[in-house]
Amino acid sequence: MRRDLGRHRRGQRDPAHYVQDDPGPGPGAEQWSDRIWSQISPTGERPRSAIGLRVVLACFGFLVCTAFAVLSALLGWIGLAVLMGVLAVIALADLAVLACRHQERRHEQERRRERR
Repeated sequence: MRRDLGRHRRGQRDPAHYVQDDPGPGPGAEQWSDRIWSQISPTGERPRSAIGLRVVLACFGFLVCTAFAVLSALLGWIGLAVLMGVLAVIALADLAVLACRHQERRHEQERRRERR
């Protein structure tokens, strides 16, 4: 069923036209995706995972939130101290999740090497 994507001017292609050559999941999907990255990326390569960036941002968030929690507790601003403490715990939980994903990725790479 086609969704109404809004009106388009006469002579312009229907917006649904731009996605019609997407093969969807299947044997041609990877080739189609590679073709897109070769056109978009300046190097022609697929982007790597951003786990390293997420780790840096989570560490920064943890340190900043912890510092503000301690500072606001010392100044007597209990509400802000609790809020910053909660955000620091969330950043720490994000670090734990990222560490697990990094371990999984490392084990997956080792399994691929063993299969070769």
